[in-house]
Amino acid sequence: AYGGPYALAEEKIGPNHSPEPYLEINSPIYVGEIIRLNAMQSKDPDGDMLHYQWELRSSPSGSKTKIFRPQKAKTSLRADQPGNYQIFLKVSDRWGAVAETTKTVEVQKNHPPSAYAGEDMDEISVGDIIKFFGDISSDDDQDLLSYHWQFIGYPKKSTSQLLDPFSVSPSFTIDQPGCYILQLVVNDGYIESEPATILINTVHEAPDKIRHVPEQYPTIQSAVDAAQAGDKIIVHGGIYREAIYIDKPIDLEGIDWPIIDGGSHPGNVDTVKIGNLGNRAGSFEGFVITGGGAGPLGHGLSAWDSSPIIRNNKFTGNPNNGLGIHGNQILTQKAEVFENIVYENKGGIGNGRGSCGRIHHNYVFNNRVFGIGCRGFSSPRIEYNHIFGNFIGIGMREVSSPKVVGNYIYRNVSGIRFSPVSTVKASVVDDILIHNNCIFENQENGIMVSSFNLSKVIITNNTVDSNNSENRERRGAGIILGWPWPASFEAVIQNNIITNNGQRGIWNYIGTEDFKRPGASLTISHNNIWNNKENYLDCNAPATDLSIDPLFAAYGDEPWNGYFLNSASFCIDAGSQNAENLDLKEATNDLQLYSDTGRVDLGYHYQPADLERQIPALVRENIEKLTSSSFPH
Repeated sequence: AYGGPYALAEEKIGPNHSPEPYLEINSPIYVGEIIRLNAMQSKDPDGDMLHYQWELRSSPSGSKTKIFRPQKAKTSLRADQPGNYQIFLKVSDRWGAVAETTKTVEVQKNHPPSAYAGEDMDEISVGDIIKFFGDISSDDDQDLLSYHWQFIGYPKKSTSQLLDPFSVSPSFTIDQPGCYILQLVVNDGYIESEPATILINTVHEAPDKIRHVPEQYPTIQSAVDAAQAGDKIIVHGGIYREAIYIDKPIDLEGIDWPIIDGGSHPGNVDTVKIGNLGNRAGSFEGFVITGGGAGPLGHGLSAWDSSPIIRNNKFTGNPNNGLGIHGNQILTQKAEVFENIVYENKGGIGNGRGSCGRIHHNYVFNNRVFGIGCRGFSSPRIEYNHIFGNFIGIGMREVSSPKVVGNYIYRNVSGIRFSPVSTVKASVVDDILIHNNCIFENQENGIMVSSFNLSKVIITNNTVDSNNSENRERRGAGIILGWPWPASFEAVIQNNIITNNGQRGIWNYIGTEDFKRPGASLTISHNNIWNNKENYLDCNAPATDLSIDPLFAAYGDEPWNGYFLNSASFCIDAGSQNAENLDLKEATNDLQLYSDTGRVDLGYHYQPADLERQIPALVRENIEKLTSSSFPH
């Protein structure tokens, strides 16, 4: 036993690797401040505990400082003299392996000064004389300051000159409507300060209610601040590194794809935020939005308690969500998000906090977690989108009641995955509708509704084909209801074509051998379930279902257009009721594009207008990259 009289020395099994020291020191540092030393990021490749030893190898003349607690991973010393301090760190593991590193830190005697240009000004008129005061600028060393003011932005037609730009209080005359930005830099005789800026915005009626960036306003936010209700702001091509808050009913239009980059800062910040405008919110179109916040509520663009029109934008490179609609149902019910390209974000389009916007005709792809997501009792209408290459095509992580209609959902890891974590009785909400979608070639499953859901699920007129291509046993199916436990909700599965899926066609999960429950309460009728590895698992095949080759036919070369029906298909007129009752009388799965009339055909129905829609080059390029054998991970 360890510590007993017959204890043996522990022997190392296998080779021992040297530790990897990492020395971090705060900067900049000035005389009198604390130098903080941090070795917490040092590592041992074998996972052994590390021991630390710090030394101050050299310091400026006259310094008497010492390292406090030199055996700790985090420690410090006081900078008592200006100059260079050489810090030595040795780390060792329990087997005696040692590694060392040294870093020199420079302590500066002089603190840089701090410039202050004043508070931003608005409600300024043409002809006003503006005087500035820089005397609040400061220097910790009490050195005498010099001043340098200059324009860094002004209306294009302005010829105004700054009077006494090297004085503490210069002035100029407003000669054009628009926005002026001045910069102040102060110098203490040794070093310049970081620049400080002040913004001066005029109040005026814009001709034709149109304001231009950057011709009149150097930043988008300055134009927003100056705008009046009903104005349009036209932003011309360029990169705008700023965060924008829109709190008035105005329209923003980008020309030549201006890029708005919020900087990808930590926390719940947005590159563009539209707030509390209800049905008065305007439109936002023609931009590239990137650099939203990295926090769990960070967005490229967010709309809260507002119903904007968000059209024809590109959302990419956002550490969290590309965009999101959040807030009260009444205040968001007229929100429309359409014809946008949303790609390569952590999440694509989020819906939460009770929102019910319409998300339609977007291209949503290559987002790391989800394409379109639902949470927080939202009830979005998700219609006619192309959703591909995401980990989850359409997902739900909190109780919601989405209406998912007419989408192409393909080549994701999971096509639709609804798994709300709340199972309290109060979380039963309106029915979840999954109607008339084309769901194919998803790696794991086509549709999964987990056991955490309590609401009724209606799954009608979908084509669910060739999912679970890798024949995964776990969660592999065309449609799976329940997981990780048996479900307790009701589900209606009617008029679908469910074919060629790995493992199962329909799987009503009832649990393990030791813990079995009845699973979801199912109404299954008038489907064609064919050529799945197992057509039905833990549920029965009703007499109204078919199991026969649907005879798919292709309309052109696009992969999603391969699910029309041959005129000899037994799926024609095989549904449970008339097409008109299912809102499919204007849709078709006929190669001649004749509308479905009378008893509904099984499976997905196309909108003729969508067949003529041109796929953007950026989207097509990514579709071609993502073959059925190269899914996201």
